[in-house]
Amino acid sequence: MASSVRSQVLSLYHLLMKEKLYVYIDNLCVFIQDVYLVQDAFRANQSVEDPKTVEQLLN
Repeated sequence: MASSVRSQVLSLYHLLMKEKLYVYIDNLCVFIQDVYLVQDAFRANQSVEDPKTVEQLLN
């Protein structure tokens, strides 16, 4: 189960990064700022191990 959750989280992270690139294709400064926000949010929650909390964060 842990690998399933890990793959879901990584998939979500990559999807967010890909979508940010499409949204901010013409504005590199805003893109970089937004990427940092996403990275910080994922780093802040990387130690979460409780399945219910992880599910809450994914939704």
